[in-house]
Amino acid sequence: MPPSRNREEPGVSRILPVCLAGVESGCVLDVICSEDMAIPEPFWDKDLLVVRMDGDGMAPVIRRGAYVGLDRTRKGIRSGWMYGVMVPVEGLVIKRAMVDLETRRVILADGQDKQPPYCFAPEEFRRRVVGRVAWVFQEF
Repeated sequence: MPPSRNREEPGVSRILPVCLAGVESGCVLDVICSEDMAIPEPFWDKDLLVVRMDGDGMAPVIRRGAYVGLDRTRKGIRSGWMYGVMVPVEGLVIKRAMVDLETRRVILADGQDKQPPYCFAPEEFRRRVVGRVAWVFQEF
């Protein structure tokens, strides 16, 4: 008897390393991988970097302890999108980008005004961006 078309087959997961955000580093290759996580097939991509949030600067959108998937192929600047970016002193941070057309700067902010925003020229932003936030796994 052929399998039913309405019955879903169990999904396949991939095991990926999980890195810590906020590691003080100048290069994403130096980010510390702290654990492994099974990523469901629909959320997996070969250019994915999984990061565990150690801060709450993006709460309530992204909470402390959340797992964030960064798509390293998506680095184009779009206002309102969230990115993982290597910044001085702090290392890898997740921030929302806004383009200021008057000053021609990319402003990275957390939306809560807990920290002053970072401002970069578009060229510098492109050098520092790790990837765009593709998904977030977290508890509510």
